[in-house]
Amino acid sequence: MSSFQTNNQRIAKNTIFLYLRMLVVMLITFYTTRALLAVLGVDDYGLYNVVCGFVAMFGFLNTSMANGTQRFYNYEIGKKGEGSTERVYTHALVIQFAIALIIILVVETFGLWYLNNKMAIPEGREAAAKWVFQFSMLSLFFVIISVPYSAAIMAYERMHFFALVGIIDALLKLGIVFLLPILPNDSLIWYGALLSLISLIDLFLYFSYCKLNLKDIRIVKAIDKNLFVSMISFSGWNIFGSFAHLFRNQGVNLVFNAFWGTVVNAANGIAGQIDAAVNSLTQGFLTAIRPQMIKNYASGNEDHMIKMMFSASKLTFFLIMVLALPLISEISPILDLWLGRGKYPEITPVLCQLTIIMSLCNSYSTPISIVVHASGQMRKFQVICSIVVLSVVPLAYIAAKLGGSVEEIMIVSILIVIVTQVVRLFLVKEIVSFSIKEYAQKVILPCAIVLVFSATLTYAMHTVLPNGFTFSLIVIAASILIATILVLFIGLNEEERNLCYSILRKKSNK
Repeated sequence: MSSFQTNNQRIAKNTIFLYLRMLVVMLITFYTTRALLAVLGVDDYGLYNVVCGFVAMFGFLNTSMANGTQRFYNYEIGKKGEGSTERVYTHALVIQFAIALIIILVVETFGLWYLNNKMAIPEGREAAAKWVFQFSMLSLFFVIISVPYSAAIMAYERMHFFALVGIIDALLKLGIVFLLPILPNDSLIWYGALLSLISLIDLFLYFSYCKLNLKDIRIVKAIDKNLFVSMISFSGWNIFGSFAHLFRNQGVNLVFNAFWGTVVNAANGIAGQIDAAVNSLTQGFLTAIRPQMIKNYASGNEDHMIKMMFSASKLTFFLIMVLALPLISEISPILDLWLGRGKYPEITPVLCQLTIIMSLCNSYSTPISIVVHASGQMRKFQVICSIVVLSVVPLAYIAAKLGGSVEEIMIVSILIVIVTQVVRLFLVKEIVSFSIKEYAQKVILPCAIVLVFSATLTYAMHTVLPNGFTFSLIVIAASILIATILVLFIGLNEEERNLCYSILRKKSNK
């Protein structure tokens, strides 16, 4: 069996584990959100969303290191350098503890000041907001320390265990929702405390697996200054990208909070849940293909990495599109079924639709970013892209100040996402050799053709059929079926179809 076939089989196998994880986690999360909204109420749910999101915004430092750590693991595995992964682990552990201390210092000073002086908090909920803030900080600390272990599991492609931890995490969060009504005092405070406990359990599971199953994950005494500087430099530039994307989301959320209060934050939180579910369709595939792309670059097979980038860009777009179109079309009955009619803020359907459109426009970003991570040439790419992405926040604030609506702010965000995608392509061309014209012909054109036909047919069905939940189900099922057929026979080439068939065959065998 050729190396290419072996890699495709490995990608297919890992994708199956990650999609099983996605399916279970998504179902549990949807139910958990419905139950949590009922237990906490709209105001407390919105308050948790904005406070927790504000703390998570400071985790951009950690996100940069997580991507960097996995990149260095994959790169050293691809080079097959003896003892190199131990050095990566040792240096990552030191760096993660340093990052944890820095984030705690920043959040406990500037973060608390912002919470006390700028954040719109319902009267009488100030104390609860401070407790949630501290518990969110504790959760973030545990997540930061788990990075060297979770990144190692991903780099060694042990996706079955990664999937298992994700399912355990979702089940524990579901258990919290059932516990909240019987716990004394404030449910919001209990929710924050128990979530931090789950983060600690996740850390313990990752740590235990690495120590028991990955012999290279051990501390070495010698410090490699070149490796240490390389990891800091790589992640330092990557900070711009992580900060920009997190601040784009949380910064806009803070603008919503400042001008419209926690009700819009609650709606945005619900839209974020649906957006996470849609994007989870791609995460399994991208997580499975990332190690292979970086290893190909490390072993000198740059042409194959570019080929994988083209295929990954198309497949990512199509995976989101297949679910995005029926969701956009039938979002109101879906929300009624999920959360209950009238149980969510009135603006929620529109926010969900615009958030899904933004995700579809942003779908090409990760495959392109993987190529940049593989090369290690981060500075120019991250600085320029981050400046473009960050422009959303001041533009959103100006639009709101001038009387713009929530919908108009989301449209501004979508336009900036499209501009960023164009900028990314030209910047990546300076790093690795490929044709933008070929990318447009092989990626953008088939995606556009399939999208136009699928969207037109979905809209036609939505318009012609009467209102009602049964007819919404018909539209959803028909839209997914039509889009899938168009993707397979128009959107994908033969090699990409074979990869999809390989994944489907393995799922059927499972």
